[in-house]
Formats: sequence, C-alpha cells, structure tokens
Amino acid sequence: MAGEIHGTVAYPGILAPESATMTISHGITPGVCVIRCSPQDVLPAQVGTLVFTDGNETIALPDCRVNQIRWEQDDAGWCWSVEIVDRRWKWRELGAMLGAYNQLDPFGKLLPFTIRAPDELAALCFQAMGEDNYTLNLPPGIAYPGPFVSQPIVNISGVNPPINWNGIPPAQALQQVADMCGCRVVYQWKTNSVLVAPPGAGALLPPGSISRLGPTLKSPETPDSIAIMGAPTRYQVRIPLRAVGKEWDGSYRPIDRLSYAPRVAATPQKVNFTIAFDGVTASITYEIFLGFAQGADPATGATFTKGSSAGDTGATIALALAALINASADPRVRGVVMASAAGSVLSLTAVREGVPFTYASALSGILPRPAGNSITTSITAAAPGGVSWGSCPPPLFATVRATDRLTYAEAVRLAQESVWRCYQVILSKNFLQPALLVPGYGDVERMQQLVLEETQVDQITPQPGDENLIDPLTHQLATVNFYNGYSRDKPAAVYGSVAEGVNTTIHYKNKKINRDEEDQVFVPFSTDPVRYMIVFNSYVYRLDEGFISEPDLTLQTAVQVRDFTTNQVESFLQFLVLPGFQTNTNPRVYQHPDVQLNVTSVYENGELKSWNVLESDPQIRANFYLQSHLKEYLATSGQTVEYNGFRAIDLDGAVQQVTWSLGPDGCSTTASRNTEHSLWVPPYPARRRVEFLDPVRRVDMEPRHRIDMPGGGGT
Repeated sequence: MAGEIHGTVAYPGILAPESATMTISHGITPGVCVIRCSPQDVLPAQVGTLVFTDGNETIALPDCRVNQIRWEQDDAGWCWSVEIVDRRWKWRELGAMLGAYNQLDPFGKLLPFTIRAPDELAALCFQAMGEDNYTLNLPPGIAYPGPFVSQPIVNISGVNPPINWNGIPPAQALQQVADMCGCRVVYQWKTNSVLVAPPGAGALLPPGSISRLGPTLKSPETPDSIAIMGAPTRYQVRIPLRAVGKEWDGSYRPIDRLSYAPRVAATPQKVNFTIAFDGVTASITYEIFLGFAQGADPATGATFTKGSSAGDTGATIALALAALINASADPRVRGVVMASAAGSVLSLTAVREGVPFTYASALSGILPRPAGNSITTSITAAAPGGVSWGSCPPPLFATVRATDRLTYAEAVRLAQESVWRCYQVILSKNFLQPALLVPGYGDVERMQQLVLEETQVDQITPQPGDENLIDPLTHQLATVNFYNGYSRDKPAAVYGSVAEGVNTTIHYKNKKINRDEEDQVFVPFSTDPVRYMIVFNSYVYRLDEGFISEPDLTLQTAVQVRDFTTNQVESFLQFLVLPGFQTNTNPRVYQHPDVQLNVTSVYENGELKSWNVLESDPQIRANFYLQSHLKEYLATSGQTVEYNGFRAIDLDGAVQQVTWSLGPDGCSTTASRNTEHSLWVPPYPARRRVEFLDPVRRVDMEPRHRIDMPGGGGT
C-alpha cells in the first residue's frame, strides 16, 4: 500500500525472520516480542540484543532472552514462533529482599534504626536488582536517621509504610513500594534506566508519519468513593471494676458468689428500753408503741402502757410492760416481737432474724414531769446474714469455708491468690444503663466487644513532682510516670477510694483512712485481656468502721472495640468521595496498617468531660494514600497513535505502551498515552495480580528453551 515503510528485525542466531511484533508496557513484567521465522538447525542465542530498524530510526533492546520457541503452521507451511522477553526477565527471577523497615515500638512510634523513606526503600530494591540508573518521584517520608539514634520518632511528616520483606524478589519489593505510593515502575529502553513515578505525567506523543490517530478515554470501573483502612483504632476510656475471686474450677466470679466465701449468721433486731422511776411520783404513764407503719404516728400501732404508783420501781414497770407485750394477740406483735425484763431494762427482740420492727416510747401524765422519770432507748439493728468479707482480712483469710470440693487450706490458698487482687471490668454498675460509653466510638453493649490494652492513649510528658505524692524510698516528691526523654504511652491506671495503706509504690502526703474517689491507686497490676480482668500485685480494698469492704474502682486504659454484629475490630477509615458522586455507599477500601487513630479523653469526678484525636498523623498520612489511589479512578483522556515505520518512543508516566510491528506489508509503531492499546497483553491490573502469584515450579515446565514440535514432541 502507499506509504509503506519496510524494516528489519534482528536477534543473534535467528537467520530468516519473516515478521515480528513487540509490546512494552509499564510494570515489572517483561515486554514480549514474537518473531516468526523459518525453522533452522541451530537454536538462537539465549541472551542478546533485539534490534528493530527501518533505515531511519533504530530500536535496540539489550539483554533480551529467548523465553520459548514453538512450531506453528500457516498457509506457507511450518515455521518457528520465537518468544523473546526484554531485560526485565532478570528482575522476576533473580535476588531476594530481606528486611523489616518502618517498624513501630509498643507505643506507636517509629523505631529509628528501621526508618526508611519511600525513595530509600526503592533504592534498596534497585541495589538488589543490580540497577544503578534510575529516577524516583515518590512521596516524602522520614529519612534514615542513622544507626546511633536511639529514641523512637513520631511520623508526622510523610509516608513511611511498614515493610516486611522475607525473601521476595527485589522487583516485587520495588513494585510493592510503588503501589503503596500510587506510582508505576517504568522501564525506559532509550536510556536503559528505570523510572518510578505517578502515572499521567510525561511527554506528548511525537508528530510524524501517522497512519492512524484517535483519542481514547480510559474510564475504569469506578466506585463512588475510596477509603483508607488503617490499624485498629485505640480509644481511651474509664471502665468500672468489680472484685472477683478464683473458684475451684479455675473460673472467676464476684467474691460474694464464691463457694468458699465466709458467711455470718443473721442478727435479729433488739431494742432495750431503760426505765427510770423516782418511786414517789404517781400518775406517770410509761408507753410503748409497736407495729405502726413507717412514717406514721406511733399511736396508730399496738400501744402498751403502765401507770406508776407508790411502791413501783423501774424493774416492776419493765416487768409489767413485758408481760403485756407477750400476752398481746395483736398480729403486729404476736409472732413478731418477744419481750423480757432484766432489772429496769425492757428488751424487745424480733422473732425472725433479719426482719426489723417499728417501735417508739413516751411518758405521759403530770406536767411538768419531775426529774428521775424517763425512758431511754438503745438498738441492735437487724442484719440479714449471708456472705461477709468484712471480718475476713488478708492475707490469712481465716474465716473462709471448706466446701465439698475444697479443703479449708485450698480455700485459703484461692483467696490469697485472687480475693482483693483480681478485679474484672464491667460495662456499668447502673442496671438501668447497662452500656459503656467509649469516647469517640459510642455505647458498647457487650463486654466481648472490648479488647483491653496495657497502656493508655495519653502520652508521658515532662511533669514536675506532685507536692501531695511522696516516694517511699527517697521521701522526696514523686512523679507518677517518669519521662525518660521521649513521649510514650502512659501505663493503664486505676482510680478509686481505697484504704490508705494499700498504696505500695507511691504514698500520699495528706493521710486519710480511705483515699478520695479520684485518687490514683499506686499498686502495680497486670492486664488479663482474655478474662477482662486486672490483677494487682498486692491486696486492694477499702476500710469502713474497721471492716474490709469492696472499693469503687475504675480502670483508665486504651481499648480496641469490636463491632456488635460482625465482631470485627473497628479500624480507622478515611473516605474520599470521587468526582461526580455525593455519597460513599460503595467505597473501594485499601489496607494501610501503618495508619492508626488514637482517641484520648478527659474525666472529672468519674464523668466524661471531653475527648479528641491525640495527633493528626493518621489523617495526614491517609490523605497521602488517598490522593495516590485517586489517580487509579480518574477518567483520563488518552491518545493512541499508529505511525508508519519504526519510531523510537520511550515509556514514561504518561506513555504507557508501545508496540513495534514488522510484516509483509511493512513496519509500524503504535503508542498509547494514558491508556493501553494491546488486545493481547493483559491490562496493567491483571499483570499486577500475576506478578504477585507464587510460581509453581516443575522440572518439565522450565527447560532453558522449549520447542513444541509438530505431533506433540519437544526438545
């Protein structure tokens, strides 16, 4: 046809090429050339330079390799189809990367000796690939500070993705870094170099002898939004605690429900009326009222009276009243109260243990009443009995009980191991509101939604000594959390009103029997996230009138939260709605575990006052990633041009694919900008998936050269 330009293709050892087609594209997958030639007795060279030329321009690709040779048949008879790949074949097969970079310490800071910026990571890959001619256009990140920096570093200045390379090929490691940063790996044959840069930026396609030209539109299947999913979010929260103990079967129960818990008998209510009579004054009436309703006039109850007369004493009056009460048939008295008299003391005792009764007393008669005539009252209140740890102090726990499964010694051992040392978290002590408000998240309705951590979100920063806290060893002002030169998570803390003497690591200067509710408990403890429990190193309790009682404690710590329905740990999510959409109902989610959100909180008098994000790093870093991934979904106007003859067009961020073709009708070049034109080469996403599949290696599948002979034979 008119305008035909004839060219040639050459490769060492191929004697009579008839036609050829080669396509090179973005990525680490080698470009492929297929040369059809006449069968020959000598195999072509395994490695050599592939050359296309039309007399005007020459394309020379060094270090290509024969990948396979196949027999084919067409109208002219049998021929060879020789598949040759460009020098990127070395990348897929050679080398191994080992390294752990941008690792975090337990407090979320970058370990300095592991820090590498994206360009430093790429440089390590190129070094392992044997490449020293490359250009990098990657996002910023913290550079390697050297081997002698010891203090962890907070990343607030760019992208330092976590890397764990354990023997993967260097080219795959390079592609991993490029993917994380939204970039492409581009082999540039003209300079025999490699470019790593975002797609879309590059040269225009050149003018010249154009056979066909047309615009294209690359519009990928697009969600309405994209999102970055980071590591599980950490929330700082205060959680109520309850005292638990270890049972014979290894479980932990509230201490009042332990089988070996000490028990006390019920105590009946007892009231003593001491009657005084001067033995002279007549017409004074001594009155006892029983069985009236709480808050009502005592006279509405059963009334018992004894008027004084000459010869009476306090003892005779008490005896007479006791007889009247015991003889009463009133159901408010009979079977409820028994009366007795001892000297001038009238004693009324409840018949049923633990059941109280109402009572009152009065004098009536002569006014003004002469001195020496009175009734005074004392009471022993009713106690229901049951479990009581108040008179069972540690460490002896002398009043615990043996059971059918525990000897007394075993019961003591379990109590010493767990009672007043183990405290389990609960969602709420208010049965009307059985949910825990997690700041920044919302209500948690099931304990199993919480994942307890050993530290808070708040950071340790330089603080002066507290004037109310004393170090028991040095007797100097104490610092709760020592600042050792860099910020790190505060350890979890417990607050509550406990007996003064339980604090072991720090003492309070202003002594009290029990500390205030907002005071911190200075007893070391460990966290058991499986049992949702903390375990103190020593006993922690409260003292009330000399008896031990359970303190009202809260634990301030960081937690992760599981979704109520899916049980998946909630992770940081940052969305970006794509152009042309208004919602994010169908996001494409990218995993970036180096992004973690931390939510801190402020409590006053046990009440949540405020919460906020600890640092802006997660949002900044997520935005870096979002802007990189956004380029994958922007509809880009592309261009595909077919030229007469060979054109020495190189790849860059914009020029994504070039094909050189040679046949009986002449030679041509096809190039695409911001798109790919080949129907035979898998598109870039498909190539990426294949690149990261583990190869299945079999001896009969990997000869140096494979020639498929007619009839199924092969050599």
